[in-house]
Parts: sequence; C-alpha cells; structure tokens
Amino acid sequence: MIEKLDDSPLNVKYKLMISLALLTGARRGEFMSLTWDCIDFTNKTIYINKACEVIAHQPINTKLPKTASSVRHLGIDDYTINLLHLHKSKQDDYLKDKQLNNPNQFIFLARTHTNKNEVSQAFPSSFYTWLTRFGNKHKFPKITVHSFRHMAATYALSYGVPLTTVQYMLGHTDIKTTSIYLHELESKRQEATKVLSSQFNSFRTDQ
Repeated sequence: MIEKLDDSPLNVKYKLMISLALLTGARRGEFMSLTWDCIDFTNKTIYINKACEVIAHQPINTKLPKTASSVRHLGIDDYTINLLHLHKSKQDDYLKDKQLNNPNQFIFLARTHTNKNEVSQAFPSSFYTWLTRFGNKHKFPKITVHSFRHMAATYALSYGVPLTTVQYMLGHTDIKTTSIYLHELESKRQEATKVLSSQFNSFRTDQ
C-alpha cells in the first residue's frame, strides 16, 4: 500500500521514514534527526550520532544518542538509497523555490518560527501523526512508530541474524535487552507448534 503512493514530496518523505525505521530498527528520534552528511551513498550506510531532544515550550534540538552504544553505522538498501536521492531532489527544489536555507542539513524539515529564512528539523511526532491518519484512512490495525523497530528486530532474528548483530543494529548496551525479542519469537514459535499439533492430531483422530 505504501509503495503504491505517488511520488509527491510529502509521500516520498514518509515512505523514506518508514523504510529507514523498518530496515534499520533505529529509534524515531535518531532517524528524524539525521543530516545529509550522515548518509554514505557509496557504501549504503547511515551514521547515527544524534537524536531529537524535545523539551516543552522550547524549540526542538538535537542531543547525543541514548547511550554510547547508540552511536553506530547502519546499512541501507538500494530502495532506501533511491528514496533518499528522490527526497533530496524534491527538498532542494522546495528550498530554492521558497528561498530558504537548511544550514544544519537536516533530512526531515520543518519551518522555523525564529528565523523566517531557515528551516529546522521536523518534529518527531509528525511521523506518528501521519502514520495514524494513514492507518485510519485505510482501516489498518493501529501501529506505532516503535512497532517498526520491533518488527526490524523480530524479522532479523527470525531469519537467523546473530543476536549480537541485532544488538548493534538497535544500539542496545546490554544484550539482555535485545534477547527480549528472542523470547517473544520463541513464544510465537510455541504458539505455532500448538496450532499445528492440534490440527495434525485431529487428522490422526479422523483416520
């Protein structure tokens, strides 16, 4: 459904957010504060080195990530690279047309109230707002931004990615935090086993 959206500037922006969140497992505040110098198009990586800082009644700012382990390089695929190029092209056209500057080179932008000639980083809640509206419009089950991080970890582990690699991807200091996803995965496997066992037993009984 998301991929079928046209490539309007707004749709490209949110398709890019979803791709980054689902592919990398990065926290919302991490990918929302990405800057263009953190994208390595050649080696297909992003560099997580900051996060959004939201303080009531103050302009949004950036800070260091949650922990030292949260500073990391994460891989991205060709689909995300193409979205980044497309988003950059549309963003450059917008800035030129509106005669605006992006001095901090944020990837996701908002108009600033303190300087009419500059843009600032987008507020992190803007992604959730769009996601909620999109889900309601298409009658999807409720999904949060954090759900993408959860899915990234669960899918990676289910396809055999080592636990330590997923730990690095998520920026966890303690591998015990990452292992929670393993426990959840094992629980799902047990549920699947029970369903299959029940079904197969009914087949045997009918014979």
